[in-house]
Amino acid sequence: LALSSAPPTSHHHLPRPHTASLTSASIHLAPSLLTMRPAVRELYKRIIHVGRDYPGGLQVVRRKAKEEILANRELTDERQIRAAVARGQWRVKELEGVIGVAKYRAMKARYSPPAS
Repeated sequence: LALSSAPPTSHHHLPRPHTASLTSASIHLAPSLLTMRPAVRELYKRIIHVGRDYPGGLQVVRRKAKEEILANRELTDERQIRAAVARGQWRVKELEGVIGVAKYRAMKARYSPPAS
């Protein structure tokens, strides 16, 4: 084991490059918009949770959810954001319906006698 007086080559002592963080302190939004962020986040989580059983696969659901959320990211009016979240919640219910039908058809095909 060689001892040297050189500082360690760890990157922990190097200054970090400035990165913009998306915190409420760095983005000046109206307080009502800050209260809408958790609603949008919870909607996205719900979509991903429900989408795990989607017949087309989770990747399809995740891609579409991101597209829809990013398409509405410029909304600033609280009523418009609430309407967009309500549309998203309706789509979650539709997604649950599609999944339910797919599961029913799979179960019926598995346990029903073959048609003659």
